[in-house]
Amino acid sequence: PIDGTTPSGPRLTAASEDYHPTVVIKSLMSILRDPSLSAHHSMVTQAVVFIFKSLGMRCAPFLNKIVPNLLYTVRVCEHGLRESIIQELAILAPTVKHHLRPFLGPIFDVITDYWSEYLEQCVSVTENVALHLREDFKLYLPRVLPLLLSSLAAFAASSSSSSKSTAVATSGLTSSPTSLSSSLPSSSSATLTSKPSVPSVSYTHLRAHETD
Repeated sequence: PIDGTTPSGPRLTAASEDYHPTVVIKSLMSILRDPSLSAHHSMVTQAVVFIFKSLGMRCAPFLNKIVPNLLYTVRVCEHGLRESIIQELAILAPTVKHHLRPFLGPIFDVITDYWSEYLEQCVSVTENVALHLREDFKLYLPRVLPLLLSSLAAFAASSSSSSKSTAVATSGLTSSPTSLSSSLPSSSSATLTSKPSVPSVSYTHLRAHETD
């Protein structure tokens, strides 16, 4: 049941500034933990993002209720929702900054486990943590750096292969005329190289024609 208490314990009244966010977040997390309501989980995560953006730093006291539930759900949900949740983790760092520190370990567990499958979203989380929690990020750099280098190497290899394929295709289009003519059948070559024949007319025939 929802008792109207804050994450830290003291009871709130309906007139309190944090009362309504507390009630809403408890309700949303209750839905998110219920597998039978999985059809609504996507809307729950969207509502959580809206709360983050609306409250800003004021949502920091609710992180211990929100982040563990997101990190649990990201491992058991379907593909589309997992992608959305990882992207939402990227929004947390610039929103709550150092308040995210206690959750960085589990967050980077998710990042390393899903790096290959959700590269764009995982890079976004890593980038935001590096920008907004620089000192804390240094602890996790040894875990992330090999993943970054591996992705860069794969991208470079893919780009190199694509460039070679393009070069081969281009060289085929710029073949010399000699090569082209040599590939034609002999009869076609003869037709292309032979001069048109001019019928021969004898001198006697021309004189007879002038006399006439």
